[in-house]
Amino acid sequence: MRNNYLHVVIALLFIGSIFAQTTETFETEIDNSKSFTDNSQVFNITSQAGGTFDIANFTGTGWNGTAADNKFIDNSATADIGVPIQFTIKSAGGTSFHLKSIYLFLSQSDLNSGIGSCTIIGKKAGAVVFTATASTGFNSNILVKNGYTLIDLANYGGANNSNANIDEYIVSTTGTFEYVALDAMKWEYDCSGLVAPTANAQNFCDSGTVANLIATGNSLKWYSASSGGVALIGATALTTKIYYVTSSSTGCESARIPVSVTITPSSDNVTTVSACDSYTWNGTTYTTSGIKTGPTANCVTEKLNLTITPSSDNVTTVSACDSYTWNGTTYTTSGIKTGPT
Repeated sequence: MRNNYLHVVIALLFIGSIFAQTTETFETEIDNSKSFTDNSQVFNITSQAGGTFDIANFTGTGWNGTAADNKFIDNSATADIGVPIQFTIKSAGGTSFHLKSIYLFLSQSDLNSGIGSCTIIGKKAGAVVFTATASTGFNSNILVKNGYTLIDLANYGGANNSNANIDEYIVSTTGTFEYVALDAMKWEYDCSGLVAPTANAQNFCDSGTVANLIATGNSLKWYSASSGGVALIGATALTTKIYYVTSSSTGCESARIPVSVTITPSSDNVTTVSACDSYTWNGTTYTTSGIKTGPTANCVTEKLNLTITPSSDNVTTVSACDSYTWNGTTYTTSGIKTGPT
């Protein structure tokens, strides 16, 4: 709250940590801004009644869920006597999210205790998804949580709307709730549409890196454990073990899918052959000696140790009367006769 609406905090301030990335406490937002960004998502604030809502900055007058903080959304300096409020917080781009909880400070425009009801309406694409209203249970003690009330969407208004898919929510009041401050907005992306990746077992000869792994999915991340740790960089050397892959999109990450990876040392399967003039192996005809390389399967490369010997003739000259028998064959005519090789 700012200007003449600043209330006095009589409380101990504690130094705490924000453990959930999806709790927006507005501490890093720009003063008087009508938009804010949390976990890479932009949200816009629009005001419908009871003054102008934007980011306020007053030391020790907010509530981050565990301790006082300095920044929040409110309508200070513009709250009107006798005018309840209404404002909307909407995700840019129509991104779906789940509103888990918010903290609200509800009072009259002069910060005295008020009476009335507070309604939270969740919408998606302009259609109402839920309406949650309460008229009791609001904290008016400035010494307790800085005067803020936890609005837990798991039970506020008598129903659990904490997992409803929305892209905006509207806060409105009745009665004398003319000043409202909002802090510690806890939310999460709607990840219901994210599909887990698919992948088969993978084998590599001698070595490989994470960049060589193959899976089908969106914005893949690889891990060395089923939970915890950080995503592996592409240059990470692979070993024989189970790796895990996820898909991610718009702040969401799928479950980790196990992928078996095997690293096998390369080896050769050598066949030794001697042939005259030429030899055909794996569809290729060779006419020279040497080591010939064939296909590789399962890290085993087929190789041929080939010796090629040029063909030659051993000629025996014979003169005979009438006939001559050679290598079991009787010849009665002259000429070059070919025997075995």
